Amino acid sequence: MKGRKLKALSIINYASAVLTLIFVAITWVLTVPEGEFEGAIDVFFTSIIALVFAIMCAIIVCVQWWRGVPPSWGIRIMSAIVLLFGLGFMVILAVDLASGPGGGVNIGLGLVGIAIHLFGFINGLLILASAATTQLSARKGLRKQVA
Repeated sequence: MKGRKLKALSIINYASAVLTLIFVAITWVLTVPEGEFEGAIDVFFTSIIALVFAIMCAIIVCVQWWRGVPPSWGIRIMSAIVLLFGLGFMVILAVDLASGPGGGVNIGLGLVGIAIHLFGFINGLLILASAATTQLSARKGLRKQVA
């Protein structure tokens, strides 16, 4: 049963890594000068969705690590960085909401959000590269067993 849960977590993690890459790329395309589409897609919502998926990837990696299936060190470090920035984002957001209009923390939110986008993108690439190398090594192992 434990193996099935970890397999499901891995599949969810790969899917959220792909969605992180897609939504970060959409956000980057939309923020390029003259790249905004009037009313079609909102940059704010795609950015928030990218943040959610990036943080979800990091949480899943930490859960897998805690459950005894540690990913590579690079993925662990990137996930820890994304989680710390995510926590910082939540704290700054709480301060912004508590201070009311004109609190002046919007720049901090934007900078932390950009950091989450960047590190979340790198984390998503690392997760997918790890999945690809795992699949390739599994296929090579099957070929050796058959031969």
